[in-house]
Amino acid sequence: ANQWDQALAAFEKAHQAKPSGATAIRAANALYQLDRLSEAQQAYRTLLDAYDKTLFNRDKTTARKRLEELNGKIGSLTVRVSEKGATVLIDGTPAGTSPLAAALQVPVGDHQVEVKKGGFRSYAKTVKLTPGAPVTIEVLLQELATVGHIKVTAAGDEALTVLIDGTEVGPVPYKGQLEPGSHKIAGTSEQLEAPAQTVIIEAGELLDVVLEAGARTGTLEVRLTDEVGTILVDGTQVGKGNFQGRLPAGAHTLRVTREGYEPFEKTVKVVAADVHVETVSLQKATSGDAQAEQEEGDWTFDGLYGGLQLGAMFLPTHTGHTLDTACDTTGATSCDGGLPAGATIGGFIGYAFAPVGFELLVVGGADMVEPTASFDGTTGSDINPLVAQPEREEEFIIGRFGGGGALRARVLIPIDRFRLSGALGAGLAYRHMILGRTVTASDGREAETSDGGTGYLTPVLSFEFSAQVRVTGSAALALGLNLWLEHAGNDMKTAAEGDVMLTKDGQLPHPLATPAYDMATGTQLYMGPFLGLQLGP
Repeated sequence: ANQWDQALAAFEKAHQAKPSGATAIRAANALYQLDRLSEAQQAYRTLLDAYDKTLFNRDKTTARKRLEELNGKIGSLTVRVSEKGATVLIDGTPAGTSPLAAALQVPVGDHQVEVKKGGFRSYAKTVKLTPGAPVTIEVLLQELATVGHIKVTAAGDEALTVLIDGTEVGPVPYKGQLEPGSHKIAGTSEQLEAPAQTVIIEAGELLDVVLEAGARTGTLEVRLTDEVGTILVDGTQVGKGNFQGRLPAGAHTLRVTREGYEPFEKTVKVVAADVHVETVSLQKATSGDAQAEQEEGDWTFDGLYGGLQLGAMFLPTHTGHTLDTACDTTGATSCDGGLPAGATIGGFIGYAFAPVGFELLVVGGADMVEPTASFDGTTGSDINPLVAQPEREEEFIIGRFGGGGALRARVLIPIDRFRLSGALGAGLAYRHMILGRTVTASDGREAETSDGGTGYLTPVLSFEFSAQVRVTGSAALALGLNLWLEHAGNDMKTAAEGDVMLTKDGQLPHPLATPAYDMATGTQLYMGPFLGLQLGP
């Protein structure tokens, strides 16, 4: 098929330069060989109409015979669309824009007909075409709805006023239109309140919402000056650091505790439909001063913790690929090994017994390097000087991706709102490697090769050092350095190829030496910075 594609391009170019029956018959024959039946049918018709008097008899006979054959393989399909500017597709391929100028000539058999236009519902239908039996489809496109509809009622007989996204819109029962998307529906009266419900409205959808009314509530907001401490309301823990929530109107007992500090307790009054703000500044305990000083910042390291990391990775000792370590074996005059670099994403979860924690790390990543090689066409391998020819430039992409895990121990040193952290451990990783190669000779001939590559399973050592700053009572941002050590072995080779050719239109192919390349060998040292988030104590 590729040869016929090339031949078709050449014939069409020749016919465009100098139209004739000879070039037209060859272009039509190429379309026929490529099984592009509708185009071949039209080409033969045009040929016989335009060049009937100048065609050789054998070409004329061939054209008529094939046209007759194609007429038996192609059916006529007329698609009439109610809207102008709609795209008509046959089997997923665009066939024109409505209104179509003429019937479509389509190979016989079953075909999927689609009609699409922005703002209208798409149309799809399967039709069966047979020779000599034209098919007509009438398509009536329907506009898409742009708004949704909502109906709001109360569960009982309460006379509630409906609020949509905080705005009063009328009493229940309420009907109205809403833009598609998320909305909050609530209800209120002098004595009752229906909590807001978050709903998702779709265009053209009718959504029923039933409001459940109860005693009116107000909002209590508790702000701790350093955002550290446990907040309790009426004896129930409601948050840490800060709190905002709705409570029944009336008196409530607010209590805030923190290890090493005197507890705070106060009776607060919550007013319906109002916000009560309480700012709390805890005082250090008057007894146990040494313990209070040790707990400065209330940043302990006991319990379950976890985190996420995004980072960049570099290989300062390189990867040991052939162009980096054995350029002379390729016959190249010179090589540039490139700078390997990549990115990683990882997460860990563990349990801490201050100041040491034990964790499981899972990480994935990818890296690549782009080496090059230059051949002057003369200087080459003493073993086989032919590999130096012809003069050319070769560009490579060596990619690697995979993931792994490690069991690690972590140590943390708190310093007020900051702390230093280090982790060390061992595990396993799997990597898969691929190679692509682009060759450009000095005379313009080109070639491309690729190798799907292979993979390796390797033991790994993982080391991390970071500095953390607390942003809430249980979350910290981390900036640090990762080291990752693994071994690629000595078998990460591509397959040698003996049939690669440098090609260019109008020139003879030239064989291109394609040896086996090492994509990586030996120890692989990854090093790079990361930005992370740690959750927990």
